[in-house]
Amino acid sequence: EGIGAGDSDDVVINSCASEGNNTVLKGVYHSLIREGSKNEIVTTSVEHPCVMEASQFLESLGVKVHYLPVNEHGIVDVDTLREYVHPDRTALVSIMWANNETGLIFPVKELAEYCREQGVLFHTDAAQAIGKVPVDMQDVPADFITFSGHKFHAPKGVGGLYIRNGKALPPLIHGGH
Repeated sequence: EGIGAGDSDDVVINSCASEGNNTVLKGVYHSLIREGSKNEIVTTSVEHPCVMEASQFLESLGVKVHYLPVNEHGIVDVDTLREYVHPDRTALVSIMWANNETGLIFPVKELAEYCREQGVLFHTDAAQAIGKVPVDMQDVPADFITFSGHKFHAPKGVGGLYIRNGKALPPLIHGGH
């Protein structure tokens, strides 16, 4: 409800944004890249270490990862993103909502809209945004967002992964329901 999710089933409770970020990146690898339909991920050079290290891990599996530079204002804008997104090759764009070191807010709505126009999945790590700026998934067309509860006064060890209705990720843990 606090993020404007269409349904409570759109949010998967997990341990933290790092788990959610890894789930998205590795899930897209298994669902789109490994089968060969697309082979690139676009992220930024200023992401949280969990996104950077998951991206580097995927590079070791043969994925082409583009690490976008920030502009003179310390963010990635749509013009920069346009240079790196190729609808026939790009499986996922993963760009943070708010930077954990500078506090700068990225233009996530515009970035997500561009990706949607291109038919490319868009993920944002919103761990530093939720509770500080409005996060409304009815307004921002991101396919996946991740967050950590302790950033907005929930217990440490509780996080979430929002998956837009109609999108899916393969299970990374098998067994049970």
